Amino acid sequence: MGWLYEIPNWMSCLVITAVTAAVGVGGLFLTRRGIKRLHDRQSHNDVVGIFLSVTGIIYGIVLGLIAVATWENYSSTNAKASAEAASVASLYRDVSSLPDPARSEFQQDLRTYTQIVIQKSWPLQREGKMPDAGTEELNVFQAALGRFDPATERQKILYAESLTAFNQLVELRRARMEAAVSSLPFPVWALVIAGAIITLAVTWFISSLRFSVHIWMTALLSIFLGLVIQLMVRLDKPYRGQYGISPAAFEVVYQQLMTSPQPASPPAQ
Repeated sequence: MGWLYEIPNWMSCLVITAVTAAVGVGGLFLTRRGIKRLHDRQSHNDVVGIFLSVTGIIYGIVLGLIAVATWENYSSTNAKASAEAASVASLYRDVSSLPDPARSEFQQDLRTYTQIVIQKSWPLQREGKMPDAGTEELNVFQAALGRFDPATERQKILYAESLTAFNQLVELRRARMEAAVSSLPFPVWALVIAGAIITLAVTWFISSLRFSVHIWMTALLSIFLGLVIQLMVRLDKPYRGQYGISPAAFEVVYQQLMTSPQPASPPAQ
């Protein structure tokens, strides 16, 4: 389904709803004669109604739980991306209070890392690939941080805060990288699709005095199921598609913090 993320949202929505409507209405036409013979002597709509209610309730609960899970995953991924940008900003402010030349070196490393995240990592994430860009820059920053030797109590406190912020940045970056390639497992999608087909198939057994009414009811139910599946497809991969998570948080940090003039650090006491 990767190609669905390469087309506009309205087009993917049209494709998915068209497929579900074709399955629902097409199956109705294919089974029309056989179902009509089943109702020749006695209507079985009461039994079909019971089965449709049970099937709809079970599938609705399952579909709702999966949809909520995908939304929570999307929200969590968005929050972690914003938290990573915030940890970069916090780390940048911490090292900005250290003395030169270490201060300038730390700042430049973080500026480079932020630019790489925006310009290289995010395009890879939008393609559903593991964004390993920025690893070398973090290694360089870590090595420079390890070489720094704080000379005063104040510098020791700032250094400890910098280490904490750096560790948090590494953890959040790893979470972002994993989220870029994660998705619902195949058995879950198989359950969603099979449940939709079974639910639509039960509606085919209804006997209606006006076949046009039956067509419209089946088509509307098919479109509704297609819209829910479309929502799940879009939320399943948070970084992909038209409404994928953007690098706006990193862009704000870079523009408002890293490109503005920084006050000079106080001299060592």
